Amino acid sequence: MYFGDTIKQLRLKNDLTQKQLANGIIGVRHLKKIEGNENLPRIDTLELLSSRLGVNLQNYIEYSVYEDPIAAYDFFKELEKNHKLRNRSKINDMVTSPICKKYHLPNHEKKLKWYKLVTTAYLDDKLTDGIQKLLELMASYY
Repeated sequence: MYFGDTIKQLRLKNDLTQKQLANGIIGVRHLKKIEGNENLPRIDTLELLSSRLGVNLQNYIEYSVYEDPIAAYDFFKELEKNHKLRNRSKINDMVTSPICKKYHLPNHEKKLKWYKLVTTAYLDDKLTDGIQKLLELMASYY
């Protein structure tokens, strides 16, 4: 998927027409070209579209490589949130779930391995073996 597809998905998610999204920012024809991946928006245009959509579109750029960039963005944000809350079992469930397999592209592979490594070490009940387990996991991932 390309970035224009992401803008279109977010527009549809917000129940906006192209005319409503483009109004006062750019022409509808230009928005069609952006959504059709023929043009990239300028930074100032991106900021205005972001404001109208209620999101920061720049956050979605790195996830445009996925079939569903919005779901990928949400997945990684959920991982980060659970990491901050130290909810290791939820992170473990997420990184071992079948849905996680579709997010194993090179730019996110290390991040997912890191989350798995950390949660596995924390969830290990044998505290004395924790360091050894961590070293073994690190060796298997890198």
